[in-house]
Amino acid sequence: MILIKYVWMIGLLILSFTSARGSVQDLIDVSRASVPDWTDAAGYSVWDRTDAVRDSVHRNIDTTRDSVAVTVVAPASADSGRQTVSVNPAAISDTVSASGVPKFFRRLGNAFVTQASSPFTMNAAQAAYVGAGVGITLGFVALDENIDRSIRNLKNDNTVIRDVSSSITELGGKNGIAAVIVYSAYSLIWDDTRAQETSMLLAEAIITSGVWTRLGKLAAGRERPSAAYEFSHLPGGRWHGLGGSLRKHSKETVTKYDAFPSGHTATAFAIATVFAKRYSETGYVPILSYSLATLIGFTRMIEHTHWASDVFAGACLGYLCGNQVVTQFEREESETPVAGTGTTVRFSIGMLNESPALHFTVGF
Repeated sequence: MILIKYVWMIGLLILSFTSARGSVQDLIDVSRASVPDWTDAAGYSVWDRTDAVRDSVHRNIDTTRDSVAVTVVAPASADSGRQTVSVNPAAISDTVSASGVPKFFRRLGNAFVTQASSPFTMNAAQAAYVGAGVGITLGFVALDENIDRSIRNLKNDNTVIRDVSSSITELGGKNGIAAVIVYSAYSLIWDDTRAQETSMLLAEAIITSGVWTRLGKLAAGRERPSAAYEFSHLPGGRWHGLGGSLRKHSKETVTKYDAFPSGHTATAFAIATVFAKRYSETGYVPILSYSLATLIGFTRMIEHTHWASDVFAGACLGYLCGNQVVTQFEREESETPVAGTGTTVRFSIGMLNESPALHFTVGF
């Protein structure tokens, strides 16, 4: 199951990165509207030449850099001499939308650093919220056995709940990630810049929450309810501690000891938080997002795969990761000199080998 989840995540990343290829075409579209149509003696316009160059740019783009520089030359005619170019500087100051691979990895790295260092940098108000979250989690740990006992037979006693629960719960797993991939594909097909940005934020939130969840499972090694019924019979299950999720005894599997925190719930709340904050002006989006995420968390208990404290901790983790990546993105956007996309295009006009040349640089 874990392998399937990461395969889906790789698919999401591939779709997110594909949007970077559109940036050079967008740049050329902007340039067409801004720069005169140069024509050489052979009858080729500079944009005919540019179209031929563009594919080479796509193939040879250096993804390790934060900018792309391209020079387009209009060949001089032997009998026409040097050509003079007149350009309105105001017309060529523009931006294009781009979501390049380097920027994604830089933001993802920044997200990990920010999240890892947050316990040491939070203010008093944030510390109070974290303290409250820890306190509530410990409260749920004390009540886990009672809560589990109260819902233990819901799945067995009600056929509707049994059928619906097993479908809803996977919206926090492979089915939820598949839905995000479909959303990312839509953003590319319909060239929806906002959706493309949201897709990459979703990828960041899913990846970061997934990593922290996995580390938490390794550290806690908590027995799942279904395993506790059969093996330890301890209230709230056994906590094996560091590396406990790797334990494997006769008749037992690794997945019986990775209950805390809930990965499905963390993924559900990471996705819900990104959508809720990116589309907060549409009132029903936050309500639906968080309601569905909460329902997914509840089904994890109905399916006997998690205790209530696992679900609450996963929800907090997913929310914090989703909130952090969106906040970081909005902060970067607000600090961008040119409002709108954060990608800057600079043009310069001159001569190269006795031919007029247009040089433009795209900064991501």
